[in-house]
Amino acid sequence: MSDIFYRNFDMQILRAGDEYLAQTESQDAGNASLNFTLPFSEDGLEALLSKLGPARRVRGVETPIEAAKRLGGQLYKAVFSAGIGSALDRSIEAAKRDNERVRIRLRLTNAPELANLPWEYLYDELNDRFLALSYKTSIVRYLETPQSVNLLAVKPPLRALVMASSPIGYDALGVDKEWSNLQTALGKMPRGLLEVDRTEKATLEALQERLSGGNQYHIFHYIGHGGFDPRTGKSVLVMEDDRRQARFVDGPQLGVLLHNHPSLRLAILNACEGAVANQNDVFTGVAQNLIKQEIPAVIAMQFEITDSVAIILAKAFYESLARSAPMDTALAEARLAVFAADDGIEWGTPVLYLRAPDGRLFDVEDVEPQPTPMPFIKPYTPPTLRQSSFETVTLDSLGNETSRRRLQAMYFVEDLDGAPLEMVKVPGGEFTMGSPVNEAERGADEGPQHPVIVSEFFMGRYEITQAQWRVVAGWKKVERELNPAPSRFKGDNRPVENVRWEDAVEFCKRLVEKTGNAYRLPTEAEWEYGCRAGTNTPFAFGETISPGIVNYNSQYPYGKAKKEESRSETVPVGSLGAANAFGLYDMHGNVWEWCLDWYSDQYYEECRRQGVVRDPQGPEFGQYHVLRGGSWLYQGGLCRSALRDFYVARLMYSLVGLRVLVSRLTPPEFVG
Repeated sequence: MSDIFYRNFDMQILRAGDEYLAQTESQDAGNASLNFTLPFSEDGLEALLSKLGPARRVRGVETPIEAAKRLGGQLYKAVFSAGIGSALDRSIEAAKRDNERVRIRLRLTNAPELANLPWEYLYDELNDRFLALSYKTSIVRYLETPQSVNLLAVKPPLRALVMASSPIGYDALGVDKEWSNLQTALGKMPRGLLEVDRTEKATLEALQERLSGGNQYHIFHYIGHGGFDPRTGKSVLVMEDDRRQARFVDGPQLGVLLHNHPSLRLAILNACEGAVANQNDVFTGVAQNLIKQEIPAVIAMQFEITDSVAIILAKAFYESLARSAPMDTALAEARLAVFAADDGIEWGTPVLYLRAPDGRLFDVEDVEPQPTPMPFIKPYTPPTLRQSSFETVTLDSLGNETSRRRLQAMYFVEDLDGAPLEMVKVPGGEFTMGSPVNEAERGADEGPQHPVIVSEFFMGRYEITQAQWRVVAGWKKVERELNPAPSRFKGDNRPVENVRWEDAVEFCKRLVEKTGNAYRLPTEAEWEYGCRAGTNTPFAFGETISPGIVNYNSQYPYGKAKKEESRSETVPVGSLGAANAFGLYDMHGNVWEWCLDWYSDQYYEECRRQGVVRDPQGPEFGQYHVLRGGSWLYQGGLCRSALRDFYVARLMYSLVGLRVLVSRLTPPEFVG
């Protein structure tokens, strides 16, 4: 447990006619009081507030830090003058002698109109110091409730549940990017301190499903829109319904679900106005009402927060919290991390609402550091390569077969407990990625064309089948559970579908654990290289395709091919008999296939500027992941070699499956 301790310095503010009465109480300085008025008019306050938050909100010549000092300095002089200021100084000195700190607990319940002031910018002009940036002092909004708060004993890791909401009709927030940013931040933490899950949808129903699913969560983390609903006089979070339309959720509604998950001790609301209350009742804010619903601590944002700052804040805060630090210590360390990395004032954006008297929520069991795992679980034996023959065909522009060739390929077999996985060797080489401007039905994101060098790899001869998926779903999980039978069209040799990107990644990780080979999804460049197999035509089979060799919606053929009856379902992998020149089947149609990359419509332009790129990995961040190959439901033009599509990683889609890749026949850097 953290050995940081605080002494409380309680300040209650009451209305006193046209003034306010501030009353303080502390163990070292006794009681003090003073009457004060706000040092700025409503218009003056609004002008100052407009200069706080992200830099894009700045107006005029005054910088955000100057505005923060002016606002915080005036507020400090008004409230901490005379006896109250002296009492705070005595409390700080007494705490310092005992190697402790002072927690300033603001009690604003009886003056709710003051709750929307940014008290986190209180500034001591004499010492040129923001109180929230000093190790000596922390600032919390204290909301006392009759229910006691007991420490929750936790064996690591702490578990956080994230909900990311972006309903139709609201400005796109890039919530998948924020989710990725959060994972990036937490990925830099030492292993075993924190685990993070995400709700499948941003609905109350999905939240309740997670909370009642057997996992014990300690933190709820919301990313999305917030606002103030004038009809009810309450602030709300803008969640989604099943149709992704906006659903306003206020504090009492959310509080019912969180209250009934007793292990949950903290809510983090990354949403504007999540703490805004009306002028008459402080508990009309979502954050404040969650405290009323017995959540011991809530962190809400009083201004917008930029992505880069959110990453820094999350990493520093969660690391400190996982060491059993009091809430205000964890937030103070996060503020300092933001201050050190950024020259703005976003360190003051988070607001801490608290009802735990000493700020402690968790007693996290100390765990001895685990030794670094050995590189492999078992001695690694490279698989034996075999040779196979296969047929490939070429079609003319009408879809008629003009030639048929028998070729050979090297491959190895991975025995998946009776469901063999055949991995075909694809030689490295250079190709032109993307489509020419004159290719029919070309999408704008398929260009500009650019040269790419791809190293040798092994790719699944077929899409992953339902039998293979079922076997691997029964293996020990690495990060998430897998549904053993997600597919709409049933059949052991049909491709698995209805698969999330996150599930596809989990499938690959289990293969790595079990076999020692470096399984993963293909990058977008590897997928297109493998699909083209040395061709530069719209399809690996030539200028068009036919339903005799590709399972697609042949009611809508490509080019001059004739319209034919469509199958309207998946078919067993490889059952149409024709592979491409590398020996890979069903690269066009049947089911869409996930790629490893994030999607960006500017990705190809960036590659072109770099010249010849080798083994590109795709954009660093994005909102969606890439899909390739088309499916049984899609028209011919959407099954072309260069066609790019995308989808949300966390959602299932009944047309989507996967094909796996091994980048080398040497042990991966880490298994386990």
